[in-house]
Amino acid sequence: MTQSWNKLSEQEEWTLDTDELELLPGRNDKGRLGFAIQFKFRQVHGRYPDRFDEIFPTVVQWIADQVGVSSTTLSAYELDSRQGQRHRQIIRRYLGYQLPNGNDLKRLAAWLSEDVLPFDPQARHGRDLALDWCSTQRLEPPAGDHLDRIIRSAVRSYETQQLATIQARLNAQHQTAIDRLLASDDADTDETRVDAPSLITFSQLKTDPGKANLGSLLIAITKLGF
Repeated sequence: MTQSWNKLSEQEEWTLDTDELELLPGRNDKGRLGFAIQFKFRQVHGRYPDRFDEIFPTVVQWIADQVGVSSTTLSAYELDSRQGQRHRQIIRRYLGYQLPNGNDLKRLAAWLSEDVLPFDPQARHGRDLALDWCSTQRLEPPAGDHLDRIIRSAVRSYETQQLATIQARLNAQHQTAIDRLLASDDADTDETRVDAPSLITFSQLKTDPGKANLGSLLIAITKLGF
């Protein structure tokens, strides 16, 4: 991947200031570059990189020039190595963040259910919003796969809760009618025939009205009435 600096602000956000450069002395070349990249990626994206191919070569070269090493030394740096993990601990302390505990993760799931999922039931922006929440709470966000599992679990719990709420609002007559509607799908595979409301199937409710004529109009009225 390639990238050019379209705005000065984009270059500035990947620039280490004097205090940040003071964290680098005493590290070897790969450690200096790996540390600096993790540090700036954490500041820019609110998380650590899972893979180096998430980072544009232009960014790697820009940071390498700042710390005075060759960009090729990055190939020897492993994000999940003991060195990489130790660097994250130093970055976390410097930025004033803490690792989340079990209670923190429960609070995150509860926040998703109460403040996010009612407006975005599939959590299409769940990861970005969760990262923002963690930042507000001064918590280190869980690793990408762990965070995704938390979001999926929150979505499942929310759906289960919503279905239970809907079921509680249906009286016995409505529940029986819905069961009959779903059962009729197996008994009648002709989705175009609707002779009476009692013969409507769930599949027929989902079909398009078709070409406008008297027959399709009557079928549409029957569906709406049902």
